[in-house]
Amino acid sequence: MARADSAQWREDSALDADVQKMKLEGHREDVRAPARKEERSSLSAGQIVIVCARWLLIVTGFIVTLWSPQQSDLDTVRVVLLCLFALAIGNFFVHAQILKKHPLEPSLLYLASAVDLGIITLIVWKTGGLGSSSFVYYYPALLALALVFPLRMVGYFVVGLMAVYSVVSLPAHYAEADLQILMARLISLLAVGVVGYIYQDIERRRRERLAEAEGLGLAARPA
Repeated sequence: MARADSAQWREDSALDADVQKMKLEGHREDVRAPARKEERSSLSAGQIVIVCARWLLIVTGFIVTLWSPQQSDLDTVRVVLLCLFALAIGNFFVHAQILKKHPLEPSLLYLASAVDLGIITLIVWKTGGLGSSSFVYYYPALLALALVFPLRMVGYFVVGLMAVYSVVSLPAHYAEADLQILMARLISLLAVGVVGYIYQDIERRRRERLAEAEGLGLAARPA
């Protein structure tokens, strides 16, 4: 009889522990839900920023590429134009989705931004690596995602871009001057990401204060 009571007590204790664990997990989900909702809302509202920055990048790329190309650079020009056309087709699809009030899912938005940076990296590699002036295309693309993406994703993109650009641009036999140029560009890329996210955070806090003030005003208004 004592053994049966002991076994029953252990079962009840295990059941209580499972219930407490489920309640704790539910509480954590409730706490995370507003943050996730805010993140998705910010991504949905900020997609037009990324689209506009991408159109600016595409138009500028066409102008720079087609402005008096050298006969010896025609193969590179063809590759760059092909990349820009692919980027334009993808951006047209994203823009159409936004206009139809069907913004992309966060995962697709992250993938699209990664493709942007990958195409720019391909152009930089084909046009001379560290000696290529096409690295400036990184700045609008990086600034756009830093203004929209959450901090964790901004960090991933900035660190990944710095690593990839270092591998692609630095020649096999480099001088100290090459290292100085590379470090200056890496610092500038990091600065663009940091400044963009700081501005995003300031703007988000401003909207929260406005929403809180409007809520207090409505609450204080007499019925």
